[in-house]
Amino acid sequence: MSLKIKSVVTLALSAAMLFSTAACGTSDASNSGDSSDSSNTTTGYDVSTIKKDDELAKLVPSGDLVKDGELSAGMELSYAPAEFYAEDGKTPVGYDIDMTKAIAKTLGLKPNIVSSMFDTIIPSIGSKYDLGITAMTITEERMQSVDFVSYYRAGSTWAVKKGNPKKLDTSDMCGAKIAVQTGT
Repeated sequence: MSLKIKSVVTLALSAAMLFSTAACGTSDASNSGDSSDSSNTTTGYDVSTIKKDDELAKLVPSGDLVKDGELSAGMELSYAPAEFYAEDGKTPVGYDIDMTKAIAKTLGLKPNIVSSMFDTIIPSIGSKYDLGITAMTITEERMQSVDFVSYYRAGSTWAVKKGNPKKLDTSDMCGAKIAVQTGT
């Protein structure tokens, strides 16, 4: 990623984060307007009040990077609350979606969310899409391929059955069966 686009994204991300202080919410109201239906629907942060920043928009390079006025972002859409599909199974939601929409609006572009496998995001930045915005830990190896803007801290969490009936101990997991996500 060129230094210029990194600077533009960093500035836009900073501006967008000022406006996007909420991530995902729920509404008990029905989509059909029938008040007797108490289904829960996931909604995102309303970015409609975010305005284009003309100074930042001028910094967006023209050409192959940003095509047809769109800012494309590769995401692995199965990691709630960061990025996932709403109840309809089609609509991307989550704080990474909201942030992408806010960045695009700040730059005067239309957001284009591209569903991707996690391990293909970094190799596809600059060819398949403009940015990779997904819940990803910054590592030295990844920094050799792309530039990062850090916007959250992550850690590891262990979960066991209530009461820890198998008496699992994180200092000695030999022989225990665990589940992990591949490619992360």
